[in-house]
Amino acid sequence: MINITFRSSFLNAEIVSNPKPSSFQLPSSVDGDKYADAQKKQSTYVNEFGKSLIDSLKKEGGNLFVSPYSVHTALMMVYNGATAETKDVFSNVLRLYTLPEGENPLDLQGIITVGSETDQSMKLFISANSIWIRDSFHVYDTFVSETEKAFNASVEVMSFQGSGAVNKVNQWVNKNTNGLIKKVINKLTPRDQMVLVNTLYFKQPWAKQFKKSNTQQRDFFLIDGTPTKCDMMQQTSKFYYCDKSDAKMVSLPFKDENAQLLIILPKMSGEKALQDVASRYLDDAWLKEVLASMSYTNIALGLPRFKVEYEKELNDALTVMGLGLAFTNDASFNQISKEKIQISSVIHKTVLDIDENGVEAAAATAVVMRMMASINDMSFPVPFEVDRPFITVLYNRKSNMVYFSGIIRDVGGKRGSWDSQEL
Repeated sequence: MINITFRSSFLNAEIVSNPKPSSFQLPSSVDGDKYADAQKKQSTYVNEFGKSLIDSLKKEGGNLFVSPYSVHTALMMVYNGATAETKDVFSNVLRLYTLPEGENPLDLQGIITVGSETDQSMKLFISANSIWIRDSFHVYDTFVSETEKAFNASVEVMSFQGSGAVNKVNQWVNKNTNGLIKKVINKLTPRDQMVLVNTLYFKQPWAKQFKKSNTQQRDFFLIDGTPTKCDMMQQTSKFYYCDKSDAKMVSLPFKDENAQLLIILPKMSGEKALQDVASRYLDDAWLKEVLASMSYTNIALGLPRFKVEYEKELNDALTVMGLGLAFTNDASFNQISKEKIQISSVIHKTVLDIDENGVEAAAATAVVMRMMASINDMSFPVPFEVDRPFITVLYNRKSNMVYFSGIIRDVGGKRGSWDSQEL
């Protein structure tokens, strides 16, 4: 047992030596070409992951707004502790196969972490990472130190009993999203051992702001064609624009033009056209081709003023994408701990706020890791409440002879009195 400093807190953490020594070294400095190359590789696998995530969620209807970067980063921290087949499925789902053979994603992350310290464009998107560990959980020091360095993550070991741990995690999320996301987890169960969290925050004014006096009530047509009123911001100015056979796109710059908001508008109405366009242009290769082909064009722009809040547990979506193994008793995270653990839940929350001044957006992703359930684990009983008509069978277990059977539709009649009689 060793003492570790976690953001001015001194705690006794049950962090034990890993049987495998660490091979990861955080670079002391990174040249511009190496950093640019790392960014290009990261954008490819994050974008491809994001397309797959959208594809797995878009059929649910309603507003959909996710941060591929936030979800990917949180899962990358977990990937660092995965082994065997679990590591392979993580690599596939996170699209790490796009990296050149032999390239270590952790080394790439280290290059990006160090390089971003002097990259002003990266400071537009403020990302923070943290790891929260139950004080009785045995976690390997290699996993903690590698993840802490590569992702610039803060680490805290604490009691998970009561609401204290939940409150601390949520306070951290609230602080790092400037209050846009108040909380990301509601509770921690006795089996939960570790929570890995990423937050992402963005706020920028438009390079060409909309005049509030030009904002008017206009119709916005829902997916079925039903009109609804919205506050439509308007301006005529030059923007980068692209016109394709199935959609047109405009890219709106912020004050720091390293950040832009791309709007993709399908030319056909209906759910199928919307999903087809999303699937095509969120593909990394298509997206980059569109951005490269845009031309500076005079545009009469109308953009709704709106705020979207999105919340989703991503377990099902990630299972569809191929990560199902990580949620089962067959998961292998032997680089995190000697204990048998699995992912309990991946929780994702986002906020997008667009008005005449600019855009504010935030995301939080929490990956909760828990102990695997044993066969005899009775901590979580299967619910079985007989609250509707039922069938009853009275039988002899030895012979399987049925002596009575029936359908009970009403239990509100006169109560029997056998218990008051002599047997």
